[in-house]
Amino acid sequence: MQLYDTHCRDPEQEKQFFMALYQSYKRLVLAKAVSFTGDAVAAEDVAQETWLRLLRRLPKLHAMPEGAQVNYIIFTVRSAAYDWHRKQERDRKTEAAYDARELTAAAPGAEEEFLSHLPDYHLSQIWPSLTEAERLLLEGRYLYSMDDAALAVVLGCKRSSVRGLLSRARRRAKQLLLAERRKST
Repeated sequence: MQLYDTHCRDPEQEKQFFMALYQSYKRLVLAKAVSFTGDAVAAEDVAQETWLRLLRRLPKLHAMPEGAQVNYIIFTVRSAAYDWHRKQERDRKTEAAYDARELTAAAPGAEEEFLSHLPDYHLSQIWPSLTEAERLLLEGRYLYSMDDAALAVVLGCKRSSVRGLLSRARRRAKQLLLAERRKST
């Protein structure tokens, strides 16, 4: 059954064509969305996205015979479901990365914990023994509260390298402080 005369583009007729298309295929769209997502709530989102996409493609649907329309509708549902899955995966990765950053920021390392409990005069004893880069890192992070991006600019390195460099600087400072403590006792 052809639902629409392909030569007429009257807005009222387009509305009628779309409503007839919706009434004819709404169960098929929802069933396919459920089969692609495996979740009834997500399937409703996918079905709604499918109908929005089909609405934007009305002229193309007008020109198709009914069998091609069905195939096109199923293809659109599948495409919307794949996009939904990709978005869900992206959201999960973003959320996992955010959680990892929060955990890293919330839980200081052993060296950071050790350094934070020392009086400043202890650090002044070992300060000359640290390299320039180590001093810049420790000053930037703990005195000026600079983030990784700012420290990368100061040091002229990649942002991803800052965390490792900072960890090594803290470890070296801790070793020097422990050695200094052993000497004084």
